[in-house]
Amino acid sequence: MKLLIVSSASSVFRSAAISIFAGSILFSLSIARGQNLFLSDYGNGTVEEFTPNGSDKIVATGLNEPMGIAFDSSGNLYVGNWGNSTIVRYNSSGQSSVFASAGLESPRGMAFDSDGNLYVADYGVNEVLEYNSAGQPSLVAGGISQPSGVAVDSQGNIYVADGNNQILKFSPNGERSVFVSSGLDGPEGLAFDAAGNLYVANYWSDTIDKFNSSGVGGVFASTGGGYGNPLGLAYANGLLYVSIADNQIEQFNASGVGGYFASTQNGPRFMAVQAVPESSAFGWLAGGSCTLLILSFSKKPSHLCATMSVAKPLFRFPAFLRSLFN
Repeated sequence: MKLLIVSSASSVFRSAAISIFAGSILFSLSIARGQNLFLSDYGNGTVEEFTPNGSDKIVATGLNEPMGIAFDSSGNLYVGNWGNSTIVRYNSSGQSSVFASAGLESPRGMAFDSDGNLYVADYGVNEVLEYNSAGQPSLVAGGISQPSGVAVDSQGNIYVADGNNQILKFSPNGERSVFVSSGLDGPEGLAFDAAGNLYVANYWSDTIDKFNSSGVGGVFASTGGGYGNPLGLAYANGLLYVSIADNQIEQFNASGVGGYFASTQNGPRFMAVQAVPESSAFGWLAGGSCTLLILSFSKKPSHLCATMSVAKPLFRFPAFLRSLFN
């Protein structure tokens, strides 16, 4: 008896719950269709969205030299305007409002923690600020030399790229330490992979460094043929994406092998990731090839087929339901 799921390259099989009853299978499936990239475009004052296959569209315009970019857990998009010292929030319908302006001078990198707090590196005043859900600020740390990229790990530790060629780490209780202090050359964007490794974009050396949770690591990849000037980083779909100053995005696999992914507009900066809504289904599976009855589903699954071997099928998969998977 087997359950076979085949999905497209841009889809990720998330989970399955299977129960066997009277020679048949009761199942539920969850399929994520991949993760899209969002990129701030400093020169054009826009935000671009890229699908896993590299196609793109403009999703926000009229921004003032946007830099940092991040999503909250509800799917709202936040963009830091370097030019007018504000953070703008876009809801899922694309409607915008000013989320924060108090305490800001030159917002750069941004990242959320699991509690919904937004951390912002303010390059102009050498501070990292924390904003609650109401947009009220508090100081996390001062005296940081031209802070740039920000990332938060699964334990709530905050990592900040410092202009003194180091990565600073701030624990949830405010303890400050130097996470990495050697080998960096103009650190900008930061990103974590699924295993908790931290990636750092070195603007001046055209390299990406990778460090484990103990701060041990080194060069992971080179960008742009040695002249790329990497800025933003994002980890999605099992790949590391890098925005580089010559108006393109590159992608790298787990071995550091990669290259061109997509062209950008005019002045790519930082990136954020948003998961595409899941497809899901549950029902009763009963023998034969694609002998399946869907009881309910949310979004059309991508190239999904289920098979099992039993003595004889209980019923055939109706033609009108089979068409859902074509």
